[in-house]
Amino acid sequence: MNLGKKQEILDNALRYATSTKIFLSDSGAIQALPQIIIRLFPAMPILPVADENTWAAVGKETLKLLVKSGISVKSPYIFPGKPTLEADYTYAIELSELFRKTPKGIPLALGSGTINDVVKLGAHLAQRPYICVATACSVDGYASDGAALLTEGFKMTHPCPAPAVIIGDSDVMARAPALLTASGYADLLAKVPAGADWILADFLKEDPIRSVSWHLVQQHLHAWLADPKDTDAIFTGLTLCGLAMQYQKDSRPVSGAEHLLSHVWEMEHHEHQSAPVLHGIKVGIGTLLITAVFTVLMEQGVAGGALLESNNTVIHNKLALLDASFGHLANIEQMHSTLHSKYKDPRRQEMRRKKLLANWPELADQIRSQLYSYEEVATLLTKAGCPVRSQDIGLDKNKAVATLRKAQLIRNRYTVLDALDDLGLMENVIQIISSDTRFF
Repeated sequence: MNLGKKQEILDNALRYATSTKIFLSDSGAIQALPQIIIRLFPAMPILPVADENTWAAVGKETLKLLVKSGISVKSPYIFPGKPTLEADYTYAIELSELFRKTPKGIPLALGSGTINDVVKLGAHLAQRPYICVATACSVDGYASDGAALLTEGFKMTHPCPAPAVIIGDSDVMARAPALLTASGYADLLAKVPAGADWILADFLKEDPIRSVSWHLVQQHLHAWLADPKDTDAIFTGLTLCGLAMQYQKDSRPVSGAEHLLSHVWEMEHHEHQSAPVLHGIKVGIGTLLITAVFTVLMEQGVAGGALLESNNTVIHNKLALLDASFGHLANIEQMHSTLHSKYKDPRRQEMRRKKLLANWPELADQIRSQLYSYEEVATLLTKAGCPVRSQDIGLDKNKAVATLRKAQLIRNRYTVLDALDDLGLMENVIQIISSDTRFF
């Protein structure tokens, strides 16, 4: 896509943003930062935050640019580069206290997903706007109005404004470790099954599709995904996803069952070779697994599931599974509340089941037109340098597939996992995917 067309798309998308005023993603975009700061935040000191890796990637260069332009820059706060920084709520609290010590100081996040999220919430708690200079096209959360952080062991999205300014210098991002780019590509590819989940929820009147959010994510998605090594296209697509979240005030446009799987693995503090697995890499495995679920439903149909149990029995059994899976977490009561809200209408599950059974051929055609095949997803991820087997991130296949049960419990957002539950097909599908050598 040529630069003029891309800028037209971005300018149109920014019309719907509520927090982000400026988004630059061209080669050399970092050079524009001093003038942007002088225009938007005149005479305000800048508070840089990075880790040792991102400071080396872009921090030193940014500091020189700002100082040369006469901008006041406070001493940077630099997290260690190893072990990999975890997206934890306590870091946001730590930063908010630091930001409050400098009246009118403007936080500057220099980094990728984790740095951006902890600075985003820290700035919000300190009641400040902030700037983000991205170092890798690794996640879709740069431009989202929310920070996804582990909070007392539970992966929770805290509402908070996105950056006022996002700079994604394509020269900087092209130098990022290949695995970070792969992670971003996988996170972008996840919008394909996430869209299928939204089609399903819209059909059942659980969560109507909003056209602006849908088009911000889906309209040019195939173009952004065309080249798994094109960091500029990947970053642009991911940022448009973030702008869709700003407009929607929710992550529904970009996040479906594949992200719920990743959230479970994050809550379990899953590691591979003694290191956390990148968010996008986990989401890529989740995307494959959910694509496998849809594949089975397309091939097998939706009839023949186990009979529905009474609403009270369903809630009782799911609370028991929730406690067995996550009872060690401090905010388990909040998870109980979420699960109760999913089943608050005792008639709703049966109504959805009847509608799915009566209309599946028509609905399946809509979903099929949205999805890539399992083989296509695996090929794209492989080209991007992503793992395509759960074992490659240290997850036994059967354990990974069994996560479908747990992931269905943790959020009140209708996805294909809830459709499996409504249809009484969860156990059948788990068994089929576990034994089918096509998958993983």
